[in-house]
Amino acid sequence: MKKFYLLAIIFAISICSLYSNEQIKQFRTNEIIVISEDKQIQKSTSANDFEIDGKHRNKYFSLDALFNEINGIRSARNSKNEGYFRLRGMDQRQIGIYFDGIPIVNQYDGMVDLSQYSLTAVSKISIAKGLSSALYGANNLGGSINIITDNVFARNSVGASINYGDISQNIGLKAKHKFGDFYLTLAADYNNFDNFKSSSLLNRDDKTINNSYGKSYSGFVKLANQIGNSFIHSLSVMYGNGEKGIPINLETTKPRYWKMPNWNNLIANYGTNALLSDIILLKTNIFATKSHNIIDSYDDSSYTTQKTRSAFHSTQEYLKFGGSAILEINWQNFEQTKFAITFNRDKQNQQANSPDPWKDFRSQLLSVSAEQNFGFGNFGGLIGLNYDLLTPIYANGSNLRNSEDFLNYQLGLNYSTVSFNVYGNYSHKSRFPTLKEFYAEITGANKPNPNLQSEFAENLELGVRTSLIDNLNIRTSIYANFVKNLIDITILEDKSRQFVNIGKVLFAGLELDVNYQIYDVVFNFGFNYQKSENQTDGATSKIMPLRPEFVTNFSMSHSFDFGLSALLQLKSYLNHQAYNSDKKTYFELPNYNLLNAVISYDIMKNISLNSALINILDELYYSDWGYPQAGFSFNLGVGINL
Repeated sequence: MKKFYLLAIIFAISICSLYSNEQIKQFRTNEIIVISEDKQIQKSTSANDFEIDGKHRNKYFSLDALFNEINGIRSARNSKNEGYFRLRGMDQRQIGIYFDGIPIVNQYDGMVDLSQYSLTAVSKISIAKGLSSALYGANNLGGSINIITDNVFARNSVGASINYGDISQNIGLKAKHKFGDFYLTLAADYNNFDNFKSSSLLNRDDKTINNSYGKSYSGFVKLANQIGNSFIHSLSVMYGNGEKGIPINLETTKPRYWKMPNWNNLIANYGTNALLSDIILLKTNIFATKSHNIIDSYDDSSYTTQKTRSAFHSTQEYLKFGGSAILEINWQNFEQTKFAITFNRDKQNQQANSPDPWKDFRSQLLSVSAEQNFGFGNFGGLIGLNYDLLTPIYANGSNLRNSEDFLNYQLGLNYSTVSFNVYGNYSHKSRFPTLKEFYAEITGANKPNPNLQSEFAENLELGVRTSLIDNLNIRTSIYANFVKNLIDITILEDKSRQFVNIGKVLFAGLELDVNYQIYDVVFNFGFNYQKSENQTDGATSKIMPLRPEFVTNFSMSHSFDFGLSALLQLKSYLNHQAYNSDKKTYFELPNYNLLNAVISYDIMKNISLNSALINILDELYYSDWGYPQAGFSFNLGVGINL
């Protein structure tokens, strides 16, 4: 490992020496993203872009943990040690997730493990809550998230970073260069996460959470070419590979002993951006995503034998390919008109256990969308429609469900001035059940549910943004999402699990973001109140677990003239329930406060030292029943940017 670090440092310094100040040039043009910037969506919703900067990269090395910085999102590791989040109470499976506009949600099970995605190549996260662009297509029941990579047209640069901590190590390399009319971005990184220790308050002699480790390698390359002033095309490839453990539930009477000895994923995309006339722009892309995951279940905590009936060696292979086209008409005296068509086909092969036969599941999804922006003086808004058609192709020989199609619609309105914006929006959305929810067994259980119904949501939001006072920016909104047929996992009498519909669910709340700067000190405050309630007639409980009622995020930061930057942050989570599947009862998880600090010091113009202190108070907190999280941890690092 020490040799690996040394070689990485030598490689980074060697690359840096190839660049000089005379070679650095600024290239400014639009990045190739499937969904372009849309000012009416920005004005008519709480959509925003979360910019990733140095303090985030010093704290987090994968996407899942970063999501906790975004108001309205709660991210945690689930029982399979996957990076999993909820947005305004909606499960990750109900949110559209995109990588540079490419849909990466697995239509087989609706999941994306965000712990497998590195931060090295990512520059920002574009978040739309409730109402999102109709051009994204199907299955955005509660909104959408677009993970956006660095601008390939930025100036020539090279960077390297090394971070070493008590439970994590990271090496990252990144370079950009222009070759004539071609622009190239390269990024690579290595992440290693050790078995972590939980808080000293954990009532166990051994505080180490065994089997909580993870290791990954990732690489990203993007090549773009500009032809004249009217055509740009690009090819990008992202690949990740790794392994991880799956911690056992410390409180259950029937613990499971699982590992994921190999996972890998691949995203490839060819995109074009063509200006057909002064007012017509055509964007297209052709994409493919592929993943391969292995899960091993063992007999006991030695992780050596697989002899009992509950042990298995399971393999999952998934392929999605498709494309999209977006036509934008930018009228001279009228707002933008957009039309889009998106098609993708999904194929899942799985083997529940190594001796068992392989199973094959296939489906295809078609979306046709239209969106119209409008503006009259200070008033503006948008209207969107999208038609979605899901066609099951094959379900391992089972009888296929009929194809389903839905028409979804949305409306956003706003009144805006230079320093004030008030908005309201409404959206009617649907989500198709996944193939896994319909037909297949959940790993470790065997309860398919072919009778599942599609989910529907009526989303409402009212909000205000204001910067009437110098250096003070405020955004607040109230929202209500009325969900019908919400799909969730239930524990059956035999303790197996099954996806079922919950008749009526309400997710409602208040969000507040405040940013204030005084004497070069920046204060940020985020507050989220959320009501999550099962309102189904005859429901045995109204509780929707693992959704904190109150979340706050307060930080203050300052950059000194002599090169020192510091950030102090306090995040609080209050009033949230979990479900004990052994006792079949709900109970309240402990409230907790996470105090973090990030410090950076520029020792030279292009070299900086950094340190991150996480959970300074050594709080004991849980992601779910029986899964305590890391206590106090730290890392130290160095970064080079030329």
